Amino acid sequence: MKLQNPYTRGYIEYPLYFEPEKLNYQIHHETPFTERYSEWAVSVIETGDVIYIPYGQNRCRNIYVVTKFFLNGTVTYPQGIYTIPVSYFTTPNNYNSCNKKYSKSDLDFLDFIAN
Repeated sequence: MKLQNPYTRGYIEYPLYFEPEKLNYQIHHETPFTERYSEWAVSVIETGDVIYIPYGQNRCRNIYVVTKFFLNGTVTYPQGIYTIPVSYFTTPNNYNSCNKKYSKSDLDFLDFIAN
């Protein structure tokens, strides 16, 4: 899965084995990525990574992933903390436009946009 570091804005491809049905617990306190009180549904997954999902009154638009490498001290802040937009899971997946058959009017419109 492609994750973004909210501090460096860099992206990494990271293997994330997250099973939503195995949420471990819920917390209501500071996290490694914010100092304010907030509600999060938390899952500690088998690989040792921790997933923070906005919960309750939390208006955050990102799911946070704190990697096992951050938690065990292999990497330090700001590395090891990444985000996934909640919209990644709530919007329909875009289909591969390379496989779409375009009509004449579609092609005219696409040509108009390109110029």
